[in-house]
Amino acid sequence: MSNYIHLNLIHDEELRTSSSVRMHTIIPIFAGLITVGLFIWWLYLYLNYISLKQIRDQHTVIAEQLQPGYKQVLKLSAQEKELTALNAQIAAFDGSRLAYAAALSHIPELVDPSIQFIMIEVTPPSPPLFKKESPASAPTNTFVTTELIITGRAVSTKVDAVDGLLKGLSTGPCTNLIKSAAIPKGSLRQEAKARDSAGEFVLFEIKCPCWPRRFR
Repeated sequence: MSNYIHLNLIHDEELRTSSSVRMHTIIPIFAGLITVGLFIWWLYLYLNYISLKQIRDQHTVIAEQLQPGYKQVLKLSAQEKELTALNAQIAAFDGSRLAYAAALSHIPELVDPSIQFIMIEVTPPSPPLFKKESPASAPTNTFVTTELIITGRAVSTKVDAVDGLLKGLSTGPCTNLIKSAAIPKGSLRQEAKARDSAGEFVLFEIKCPCWPRRFR
């Protein structure tokens, strides 16, 4: 029986890998690539930071330049809103007011020569009633009314002229102002006779409720 003797004549440090690229070459290459990649990434972030900073600085400069104009626009906008509200109030008042002068100018046409006016009075409007939950400056959407009061005297023998005046106020050209006309009970009476007077006059008072004004 033959015995085989194996002799290892290669030292461990003389062993070689079967790969065509050696490990001590690959590791430095990978390390260099990683280093270059990290450098490029940080350079990209830095350039982005510089770009964003420049854009921010430009926006800051532009905002500072536009600030006076922006404040002026806000001021003009507030003035525009105030003037618009004022114009709306004026328009509402103009649309709700009653043209007393135009209506009263027709009254002389209805007065008989035997009638003498003592006083013509327009009562002040009653204050509008505001709802508790509504602010006073808000549109009230309520009505305010006034009353036209005519006090005068007429010749006793021509009392019918007072009835004609009453009818004219109720149906004549004053109806765009006057809603109705009536003589309250006791408001047509004989005038107290004076020593130097024949006592031939009667006193009367006509009350004419006007059409209500509506504030929106």
